[in-house]
This record gives sequence, structure tokens and C-alpha cells, in this order.
Amino acid sequence: MHAKKPPRFKMGLLFPILLILIGFNKIRLMYQAIFASLSKPIMAYIASAKPFTKIKMAISISPKVPIMQSNGSGKRCPQIKVAPKPEPVANHASTWNKNSNRLLGTRTCHHVTTDLQNLSLHTDYEGPDDIILGPGTARHLLTENGYLGWCSSIGLALALQFATMADAQGTTSIVPAMILFGDSAVDSGNNNYFPTAFKANYLPYGKDFISHQPTGRFCNGKLATDITADILGFKTYPPAYLSPQATGKNLLVGANFGSAAAGYDDNTAIINHAIPLSQQLEYYKEYRVKLAKVAGSKRAAAILKGALYLVGFGTADFLQNYYVNPSLKKLYTPDQYSAYLATIFSSFIKDLYGLGARKIGVVPLPPLGCFPETITMFRYRKHGCIARINKNAQGFNNKINTTAISLQKKLPALKIVVFDIFMPLHDVFTSPSDYGFAEARKGCCQTRKTGTVPILCDPKSPGTCRNASQYVFWDDVHLSQATNQMLAESMLLQGISLI
Repeated sequence: MHAKKPPRFKMGLLFPILLILIGFNKIRLMYQAIFASLSKPIMAYIASAKPFTKIKMAISISPKVPIMQSNGSGKRCPQIKVAPKPEPVANHASTWNKNSNRLLGTRTCHHVTTDLQNLSLHTDYEGPDDIILGPGTARHLLTENGYLGWCSSIGLALALQFATMADAQGTTSIVPAMILFGDSAVDSGNNNYFPTAFKANYLPYGKDFISHQPTGRFCNGKLATDITADILGFKTYPPAYLSPQATGKNLLVGANFGSAAAGYDDNTAIINHAIPLSQQLEYYKEYRVKLAKVAGSKRAAAILKGALYLVGFGTADFLQNYYVNPSLKKLYTPDQYSAYLATIFSSFIKDLYGLGARKIGVVPLPPLGCFPETITMFRYRKHGCIARINKNAQGFNNKINTTAISLQKKLPALKIVVFDIFMPLHDVFTSPSDYGFAEARKGCCQTRKTGTVPILCDPKSPGTCRNASQYVFWDDVHLSQATNQMLAESMLLQGISLI
């Protein structure tokens, strides 16, 4: 199995940026926790990593160090978990001397915790096998080919980093709330309560989620926003606003207004019977009133000001509207339509700012020309992606970036980051084996052959793959949880200024 490449991100300026934003004392506390769990050589390589290159470890790999993998061979993938109470080192861990390295296999993804006192490395063997990372311990996290994996080590570093920041603030999460607007990449169940064909309230959706049941998320498991919430220390996810859970104290952690098949263009949602952007904004206004009743006006204002806002539209505007709408294509070129959407984006950000938002992360378009839906739609028979569709997506992203820069200048208290998801995902889509994936041209689940939404999983088909983590896509347009894990970690590293 091939090892994953690290994501494309810049971390050389991470320390000075954090020093300015957070303050020296919190930085000291944060790095104490990180250095207590990760070796200095590894953190040095993380901090000095250059974009578009692998993070090479200056180490020699010993074949005697156990390799933990999830490859069906009986060995297991290490995970992070919270031990109930600090426990003695036990089982196979006791066979290592205290200076030994712990060798992580490829494809290792971690659950995260904000409970630093009870942080343990857990390998899913039968029997007690926790390795407690107590004060002063230093374990080297390696991969068997000498490269630092972004899912195994970067994810752990992020978890420790944000957990320590939250602990220093006396909170369970690094930001008080998450408030989400967007399409199916964000929707955590709103369309379950809306009359639309774009629903994910049936199996196999959700089969790898915490409950192993469908929730309305368009994925086999967690969305990138869920994983972001995990890493930031949230104990629960912001509720889908139309769900029965969006009430009382549940609103204190934020709200999710996303709706599958919505876009910046309200007509995109109207055509697909989704919740338009304008209506999502009205729901947010309602939420503000409800939050004030629950928390009090002063605390509610502080929550809204400190919250992390995530905005992710555009995919449905092109795939579920522009490219399938002859009249729209006659009215606009792709570049003109992108400019039109950018003006809506600008107005929306200004509205959010006027309603209290100060920290906004924007998710632009991925490489739409690589999506199974697009390849099928345009009957593309060649290997690789459709270049002109990707070029259009990049043109849209450039306009969103330019608009965001302009807004930053006009709204001095605004912190806004437009994430680069295009290039990291393009690499995964075009070289899946380099990242440990086996398939990127089709989704894991068997999609519908007929019906109003043929891009979604067929509930009557037995054709769902056994291991979704080997697939980049879950269905014809939505990413698998494994890909969402990569995406979330990459966005968090890019969006450090928002927190």
C-alpha cells in the first residue's frame, strides 16, 4: 500500500502568526503539550515544511519496530481515544522500552480528544493496550517509508495544538460556536425536513457515521465540517437548523443552515427544491433571536462574534444549474456567470458582517472536472479530468479570492480566509494511489440508474463497496469520509488566523 502524501500547505510562518494572534503564554502552553507528545525532530520538519513537497524524515527505519496497519492482516490502525482514567501501560506496549519509537502504518487516521490528561494512543487489539502519553514522555511518530503522514501525525498535532489552546482558555472548544452555510458538502440533515429529492436520509448514507445510521449527511460518515468541529474540541455538532435538535442549549454551539443543491444563485436552489441562500440568511436571523433567549443578549453577542463561520457554495451552481441549463449558458459564459456569483458572494458576506460575523472561512470550488458526475455528464472517455471544467472552476475561485481581498479592506474587523481546496484535491483525484486510495473515477456506492437524482446512492442496490476509505468519492459527487479527513485538516492549517 502506498503512503499518503502530506497536504499542500504552508507552515513555515505558523509560529510567528500564532505568536501574534494568541500571545506568548498560550503559545508556550500549546507547544509544551505538543512537544510532550511529539518528538522535536518531527515538529521541526512540520514547522519548516515547504508547500508542494513531501515532509521527509531524517530517520532510519528499523524493521524491528511494530507496524500497525488496517490492511486486513490482523494488525490494527492506531487511533486516539480518551482513556477513562490514567491507567498503567499494558499489553504489547510493555514490550517496548521507554525510548522506543512507535511506528504508525499508512492510512492511519485519528480520533481526537481535548482531554490532554487522559490522551492515549489506542491500537484496536483485543485486551488492554493503551499507551498513556504522560508528562515528559516523547514518542516518535513515524511511517514505514520515512514520510510524515498528514492523516496520522498532522492530525494528532492539530488535535493537541487546538486542545491546549482551548484548555488555556478554560473552554472545551477553541471557538465558541460554528455557523455553517452551504450546499451538500455542509448539509447535516436540513433537507430531511424540506420537500426535495436531494436527500441522504437512507442507507447506505451514514453507514460509517458514529450511529451507523443515515443522518442526512451526503457521505458514508463524517463531513469535513464535522471533522473540523472534532479537532476544534466540540463535544457535539452544530444542529441542522430545521431539525428538532435545533432548540434550547443545543444552539449554543452554533447552527447548520446548509442545504444540498443550494448555491449562491437562488435559482439553483429553486430549480432543485433546496433552501436558497437568501432563506439560509433569514434562518440565521431567526437563530440570533433564539440564541439571545437561551444565552442572554450579552453572551449571545459574544458567541456570534467569536464563532467560526463557514460558507461553501458553488458546486451546485455549476453542476446542478449552469451546465445543465441551456438558457443560462446562452445568457452567460462561464466567466460571466462566475462574476455574477461573486457579486452575490460579496453581498452575502457584507450581510453576515452586519449581523455580527467576524471570522469567516470560505470553501471555493474543488476540481469539478474530476468528479464522476461531470465525467458522466460530458461523456468523457479519456483518462484524467476535463480540463475546461477545471479551468472554469479555477476562474470562479480567482474571483472569490479577489472579492474576499476587497472585502477585507472595506471591513476592517473582518477576518476572512478563502481556502485552497482545488490543488490538494486535484492531486488526490489524479494520483489516488499516492494517498493510499484505490479508486477516484467512481464512487463507493452504486448510484441510481434512473430517477430525478441519479448522482446519489441507490437504496435498493447491493453494490456499495466494503471499504469506503479506499475510495476518494462516496457517490458521484460527494467525498468519502477519508477524503473529508484530509480536507478538514488542510483547511484548518490554512485557516489558523480565524481561530
